[in-house]
Amino acid sequence: MRRIRLLLLSALLACAAFVPARAHPHIWIDAVATLVFAESKLTGVRIQWTFDELFSSALRDQFDPNKTGKFDGQALANLKADATNGLKEFNWFTHLTIGGKKLVVAEGKDFSATIEGDRVVYRFTVPVVPSVNPAATPVTLSLYDQSFYIDVALAKENPVRIEGATPCKTAIVTDKGNPLYYGMFFPQRIDLVCK
Repeated sequence: MRRIRLLLLSALLACAAFVPARAHPHIWIDAVATLVFAESKLTGVRIQWTFDELFSSALRDQFDPNKTGKFDGQALANLKADATNGLKEFNWFTHLTIGGKKLVVAEGKDFSATIEGDRVVYRFTVPVVPSVNPAATPVTLSLYDQSFYIDVALAKENPVRIEGATPCKTAIVTDKGNPLYYGMFFPQRIDLVCK
């Protein structure tokens, strides 16, 4: 029995050798999306990211070196600039498709960063201009990093919320038509389903 286990372990290690090291995420984010409506039209998406403890520690060390427990003043301005410069190239990991066309996200509006316990939380808004009626125009939202260097996953509890009046509901599906990292992973997609 021990010999069989060793053979299986050897086979697994051999297979792992063919998978590039960068296949494994280096940063983990728990994400929450709030779809904001006014007069039954989608006007924006508020997004919250909660970073893993290790990356949170690195952010705290860099942007809260005096251990105040918060980002404020110049530290917050520096963190916002760092986030914007790093994320605009990747569309802020926000893939909002309206009528089959992907929305370009150059900046996370109303950006804030807080320290909550031992984790750092980013909050920002993606405006939808002009606003759209999802009952007439299909809307989908996915949050992911195409390279899978960062694992952006919907939070386990209440990950999608709706604010404002709308006849629409949300459905979370696995986006099998959008493979990540050579088909090893698939992002979750939020579909707006309207009457």
